[in-house]
Amino acid sequence: MSRLSLANRVLLALVWLRQYPTYSVLSLTFGVSTCTVGRIIESDCVLLWENVQPVILWPSKCEWRYLRRNRPEMPAVVGCIDGTSHEILMPMVENQA
Repeated sequence: MSRLSLANRVLLALVWLRQYPTYSVLSLTFGVSTCTVGRIIESDCVLLWENVQPVILWPSKCEWRYLRRNRPEMPAVVGCIDGTSHEILMPMVENQA
């Protein structure tokens, strides 16, 4: 698929999962085409999920209920996923909008 080593393919996929840089940035960083970046992300993220999924422990129904009651400001929420396509940076200057 590409000239990247397995270690660099995994690293590329993990960088994408952690920071969501554009394919162009990953292409320049790893020295491969943007099409290759897309193919690596599509295939390797599935492989990563298949390997880590058995060690993910979901809470029991009782634990979910406890988590729901533990946040009075949002009683029906037990967690959230940040779905932004890029990192949100904190303002560096006071009163910065």
